[in-house]
Amino acid sequence: TVDLAGINIKLQCWDTAGQDRFRSIIRSYYRGAAGALLVYDITRRDSFEHVLQWLQEARSNADPELCITLVGNKCDKVADRQVSYEEGHAFAHRYGLYFLETSAVTGHMVDEAFTVTTKLVHHKNQQREAEARSLDTNSMGPSAGYSQSEYLGGGISHGRSAMKLSAHGPVGMNGQPHQPQQDNLANCCG
Repeated sequence: TVDLAGINIKLQCWDTAGQDRFRSIIRSYYRGAAGALLVYDITRRDSFEHVLQWLQEARSNADPELCITLVGNKCDKVADRQVSYEEGHAFAHRYGLYFLETSAVTGHMVDEAFTVTTKLVHHKNQQREAEARSLDTNSMGPSAGYSQSEYLGGGISHGRSAMKLSAHGPVGMNGQPHQPQQDNLANCCG
């Protein structure tokens, strides 16, 4: 559960760890997902090389406006790093993802990864609600026979892996250090 300004938001997290044996059921988890964390291991280049595949899988199986956070895990292992911070950031920027690095060992930025993704989803849902209210007389949204939950999307589901950590902290789409604030959330996820 993440607390956003007094509102408790319950998260459902699914860790598939890129395992092929889960491939057949992964699609069902993406349906209704509003957010996802794509986590790679900064000490294993092959892990980073799978990120594009995971991203394509998420985008083809989920809502087109899925908010995705790219996370480089194990930032505490500086000497073993095989994927630079800049590579991760450049990938995230290219594909319109929020990016940060974490460390499960130290706990650095783990909570922030979930909190930022939750804020992005919450902001996106607020935008959709405003659009639904303004389109109430049009042929889309709740007035067209869709339930509010169908129109706004389901809960938050974090795919691929549970969060890990970052010495650099979160970075916004402009490449500058980012402190998540409501005003800055519009830079991601549509």
